[in-house]
Formats: sequence, structure tokens, C-alpha cells
Amino acid sequence: MSESYSIKAMHSKKQVYLWYNGSYSVRCRNKKKDWRLTYYEDVDLYTIQPIEDDRYLAAERSPYSGSYRKNSKGSSIILQEHQFFWVIQEMDVGEGYTIAPYTRFEKEKIKQYLKPASPNPMLSPYLAQWKLT
Repeated sequence: MSESYSIKAMHSKKQVYLWYNGSYSVRCRNKKKDWRLTYYEDVDLYTIQPIEDDRYLAAERSPYSGSYRKNSKGSSIILQEHQFFWVIQEMDVGEGYTIAPYTRFEKEKIKQYLKPASPNPMLSPYLAQWKLT
């Protein structure tokens, strides 16, 4: 099942949305962009794609360590051609959702969450809330 949403940070200092400009990088901007969220019920996971693009939202991994890249020299959140899965969970308290990268080893104990940062979103061990509109 696939649906279209804009993805808005909930408790950010500025009103920002997950945004892209046709390149491989993903940003946080005050402009809305629509994303296609496709749910795979058999594994309880999602893929996230720009509406006008066939690439997938992905968390970049370091080729050396296999861990996720830090946000020091650029975004660790990119668009790529291969499917990348995300865990999207409703918050237990309050409204909104957490969005976390999926790896088969971390699904039950998610350690990183998609977090709005300016200008590049990043992964963080701290919860960040997103609103799907």
C-alpha cells in the first residue's frame, strides 16, 4: 500500500519539512515536498520515495565500518536507487511518528532516529517526532 505525505518536523525551532531538489542529497527546508510511503505488511516496514522520483530515501553507511555516517561533512540521509527500509512508529506519548533506519539486527532495538537538522537531516540516538500530512 502506497500513500503520499509531506514529512514535517514537529518540535523543531523552525517549521521544516523533509525536502530534496532532484540531487542525491536530502535537506530540511521550510518548503513542503511530497513523499510516497509504501508499507510492506509482511515485514512491517516502509520505503520512502520522492513523488516524482524512483529513488529511495536512505541512511548512508560508511564503506569502512558499516556504521551510519556522522553529519560532519554532509548529510547521512541521501536518495539512492536501491530499496532502503524504515521503521515508522507512532509515538506512545503525544502525537507524531518516529522514523528510524531498518537493519535486520536493529529492528527490535532501534538505536538511531531520523532527526531534523539544518540544513541536513541526520541520524541521532535521540527521539525526533515527525508529522505526516
